[in-house]
Amino acid sequence: MSGLVFDQHSSQVAQTALQEKNLHPWLIALGHEAIHEIPTFKDLCEQILEQTPTLSCASENDTCIIIYTSGTTGFPKGAMHSQKSYLLAGEAYVARVHLQPNDRVMIVLPMFHINALFYSVSGVIASGCAMIIIPKFSASEFWRQAKKYQATVVNIIEAAGNILKIRDRSEFVPDHHFRCIYGVRQNAQQVFKEDFKIPELVSGYGMTEIPGVLCSPFQGLLKPGSMGIEGRHPNPNQPWAICRIVDESGQDVPKNTVGELIVQTPIVTQGYFKDPAQTAQSFRDGWFLTGDLVSQDEDGYYYFVSRKKDIIRRRGENISGAEIDRIVGEHPAVAEVAAIAVPAELGEDEILVVIVLKPEHIISPKDIGLWCAAHLSAMKIPRYVVFTSALPYTPTNKISKALLRANTTLIKQATDLQNH
Repeated sequence: MSGLVFDQHSSQVAQTALQEKNLHPWLIALGHEAIHEIPTFKDLCEQILEQTPTLSCASENDTCIIIYTSGTTGFPKGAMHSQKSYLLAGEAYVARVHLQPNDRVMIVLPMFHINALFYSVSGVIASGCAMIIIPKFSASEFWRQAKKYQATVVNIIEAAGNILKIRDRSEFVPDHHFRCIYGVRQNAQQVFKEDFKIPELVSGYGMTEIPGVLCSPFQGLLKPGSMGIEGRHPNPNQPWAICRIVDESGQDVPKNTVGELIVQTPIVTQGYFKDPAQTAQSFRDGWFLTGDLVSQDEDGYYYFVSRKKDIIRRRGENISGAEIDRIVGEHPAVAEVAAIAVPAELGEDEILVVIVLKPEHIISPKDIGLWCAAHLSAMKIPRYVVFTSALPYTPTNKISKALLRANTTLIKQATDLQNH
């Protein structure tokens, strides 16, 4: 480690980590006051202004940043991105939400997340508009903050959208200035359009390794459940993402057929930090292997089916955990849900759903079983149901199915619908 930047809220964690690992990097404190006599960022900026620094220009292929994956299905990996990759991501985001110099982009997501850093921040730099940095997302303060700072655009993730959807409407501020919100998923789009009066909703698809691959057209058709079409750069002469959907042998599949999404794009990781083996496994002949199962309709719109690692193998059939999440999540009493595989007695998997109920809602595991029976084929109905107060999340606010699968107590707590 060469250096560490921290603020008063993380100073104790930083000091503990440095002592435990016996590290001695340079340190910079954020804020107006020095912390333990460590120089502040403001102090350093003032020192630089008093000098005439020698500037060296980075090349477009120099590594700009290492940003870590969420680790929803495994251990987080450090994706390295070039200067060019970062700038192109911002320019593409300008086209996605039609950013103008008079826009005010509110950032509520963490800066170590690809969404905030590569879309919002880089987009602000590319467009020259204003940026409003909120230290931490707060559902109770979201609308008040939006009005106070006159925000016109914001990016959110599925968890934030689901929380805002079920919050008490007394927190909503109707005279906000939002003209576009990026990242609202299908199950919340109607609420954001009708209740929250958001003129434009944009959804899309990207990964830490390949940001900004797909998006729904601005002021265009927003197909239910779709991730959109291939995104484009504002400059039509700029080469952009090419997507293919392939089978296990690497052959392209027909329209409306599920396969793995593979991508060639100028916004692509240079590889995983100090992990050449994983880097090699993630590329094939210049194509990045996403590990996501998708389909594409006749109009070119893409639909997410499941992570390959989120497939549940039951009685010889492959079942999408994401599909079960979506169906169970549509139950009026369900706030959050995660479907995972647990071992079956005779081999392969059984389906267990972990559910967080909305406040003041009480239902039984049998109610979930009946709901699934009405909306899913018999093969996809979960065998086990367990209610919990909260689901585990990754640092980037995604449900961690890896932690749920590692929790061996869940099966002991669950109701077995087959024997209930």
